[in-house]
Amino acid sequence: MREPVFNETLQLGIVVRDLGATMRRYVDDYGVGPWEVYEFDAGKAEDFREYGQPVERSWRLAVATVGQVQWELIEPLDEESVYARFLAEKDEGVHHVAVATPDFDETVAQATRGNGVILSGEFAGARVAYLGTDRDLGVVIEIFSGTLRTVARTRAAPDARMGPCASCRTWVGDDPNAAINLRFPHHLRELTADYEGAPAMSLARVQNISISLDGFATGEGQSLDAPFGHAGERLHEWMFATRWGREMLGQPGGTGGIDDAFSRLFAPGIGAEIMGAGKFGPPGWHEDPEWKGAWGPNPPFHTPVFVLTHHPRPSIEMEGGTTFHFIDASRAEALETAREAADGQDVRIGGGPTMIRDFLAARLVDHMHIVVVPILLGRGVRLWDGLEGLEKDYQVEAASSPSGVTHVTFTRAGV
Repeated sequence: MREPVFNETLQLGIVVRDLGATMRRYVDDYGVGPWEVYEFDAGKAEDFREYGQPVERSWRLAVATVGQVQWELIEPLDEESVYARFLAEKDEGVHHVAVATPDFDETVAQATRGNGVILSGEFAGARVAYLGTDRDLGVVIEIFSGTLRTVARTRAAPDARMGPCASCRTWVGDDPNAAINLRFPHHLRELTADYEGAPAMSLARVQNISISLDGFATGEGQSLDAPFGHAGERLHEWMFATRWGREMLGQPGGTGGIDDAFSRLFAPGIGAEIMGAGKFGPPGWHEDPEWKGAWGPNPPFHTPVFVLTHHPRPSIEMEGGTTFHFIDASRAEALETAREAADGQDVRIGGGPTMIRDFLAARLVDHMHIVVVPILLGRGVRLWDGLEGLEKDYQVEAASSPSGVTHVTFTRAGV
């Protein structure tokens, strides 16, 4: 048997007639989501071709992640594209499977000698080709010059040639009569400048920060064995009960719905994180030259992470793309440094609560997702102290969950 030509399954492409109605069904019936929605203009792509000929096409698409594979829904907006012809000939259904290949050019050359290439182009630096395998293999194979991370970058990159729809909403299914806007601003804004090639503004975002009913984001008595003090894991039980939380722990199962949808917004679109010294380690960690954080050799950040500390040390490169940089800087200086490292993507303000409060007081946070957990801690570190009237600077929305927590989002006006 020959060596494998494909080394990773990236995406399942499904052609549909009504994008909104199909998303709704996936959310309500199967808990698949959140969905990111885009409108694609092939005229904006590099060397876009169908059957070797330059063409202009347009369609709407929505993407969500199921396990390790991205699901893509495609609604053609013309009558001539390969997707429109698929609808006319076969009705709705699976159109293609996208895979990564170690030698893109050789695979395309082989296809040209055999079944041919249906569609090809370059999107945000990633090369794509549809192989004409549908007649003998039953499905079109899309080859991609990258990995799953490259797919995500292609969909979300500010310099991508696909502009997000102004009407895009990320969907959750707990309320069958409502579509909750989960406020992922980098994908929900109308980025008109992107079509002209100008970079989108990098946002400062707070994601998945849990607080008690009395406003504490961590308990008292933090230590190596109790990083959240006497609160233990009670503030985060909602998160680790979700599918996303179980995946983070390497465990099966978990709940879907609104908690899972919100928790999955932790990483997409993030190019760097800023965290406080108290999040990086327990009191006194700076005295231990071997301390590399509590997350093991492959931390869950997968980006540059800037640790604000009065005890700088050399950077630490970890597995999975995380590099810890230790800086003694003001909040504004740290954000400027992180934005440079984020390369146009957003910067996550990662906590702890004291650092987040400082960024809020300095008016440096563009978007924030806070989870109010129905417990009383009585002591610890509060998030809101000294921030009276903060809500006046933001559009505030709340969504309750069957788990008992309430998701509250703050989006600065104009974002």
